Amino acid sequence: MKGKHWIAVVTMSCVAALVLIAAALAQGEVADSSLASQAYAGSAWDNHEATTEQGDGGRIVQHVSAQMPGFSIDELMERSYLVVSGSVVGKSNAFVVDPSDDKEPRFFTDVFITVDEVFRGSPAYADETAKTIAVRVEGGSGEFVATVNDATPAFDEGFRYLLFLYQLDDGTYYNAQGDHYYVVGVGTGAWEDTGDGTFASPCWQPDGRDCVTAEDVIAVATSAPAEPLPSTSGETEPFAHVLTNDEQRAYEQDVVNTFRNGSSVSSEVHEGEGIKMGALGRLYWERVC
Repeated sequence: MKGKHWIAVVTMSCVAALVLIAAALAQGEVADSSLASQAYAGSAWDNHEATTEQGDGGRIVQHVSAQMPGFSIDELMERSYLVVSGSVVGKSNAFVVDPSDDKEPRFFTDVFITVDEVFRGSPAYADETAKTIAVRVEGGSGEFVATVNDATPAFDEGFRYLLFLYQLDDGTYYNAQGDHYYVVGVGTGAWEDTGDGTFASPCWQPDGRDCVTAEDVIAVATSAPAEPLPSTSGETEPFAHVLTNDEQRAYEQDVVNTFRNGSSVSSEVHEGEGIKMGALGRLYWERVC
């Protein structure tokens, strides 16, 4: 395990309480209660504030607040390797991904989408028979530690979405090997079915198209460039590592021990991380939701 530090923002009056909670957790004295995963698409567009604090159920929570780039539907399309509509049919258990660089490990969850229409690309199905793809999102909780990313909506089971997706072929932004997708623009590329034949954008649209029909999406896909914009800058990074159950428990225990031993309490804002996302992120600094 890399010698990584955790960042926290708490008032000094809370420090003692955190230490006591962490110690109790280490001894198994705090009852487990589920911390609902926000199931948010990751911060590949990293201009975010990351804090660590005590959350629901006594867990130590790494909270990531990321801004979403304000992409229009045309901009989303040209950045997408795959554009589909489909319904959430389930989620994986949360797992910890340890990146190849010096960033903190974080929890991720795979959201399973049954595809009902393909507008662009060829899906890499996790289940060919069920026509299900895996969309990897940042967020989830373990026994003692959780990651919450509040940049995108929760993918609740049964809900239907229009999804603008991409894949990575190296270890950029916590990416591990496997046939999974990420949502373009954090959550900008997840449009929820309104129930009246349209999909609604999760944020303001610069061209005024806040809701679109399947026919609208087909028209945009038809006029889009044949090849999507590259998802990386061309600099290859080693794949990230998904921790085994034993490694995950050791990692969580290490975080608990850090708090129990009275680590420093501070905050850190990461600006500009993820610029290696290249053309996918080029408009991020100019316009955000």
